[in-house]
Amino acid sequence: MMELKKVADTFINDLGKKLNIHTVRQYQLHLKRLVDFLGESKDLKKITFKDCKTFLKKLKAKQITQSVINRHSGSVRRFFHWCFL
Repeated sequence: MMELKKVADTFINDLGKKLNIHTVRQYQLHLKRLVDFLGESKDLKKITFKDCKTFLKKLKAKQITQSVINRHSGSVRRFFHWCFL
């Protein structure tokens, strides 16, 4: 089983080697919110598109601006792209 939090931490460490510290912190924040929403021990392979859409809808319900939601979406998309390619 690939736990979401462990894989997210590995992703952040990998980004830290390539990107500006401020960019990495943004990814870290966005993925922390995803992990908090789905649970640290959630099996990465069991996360669905619907889970991600629900996460983004929850952000919208918190009255977060669309531009911030778009940045979260981009971070999550890049994370899953990194995981499965």
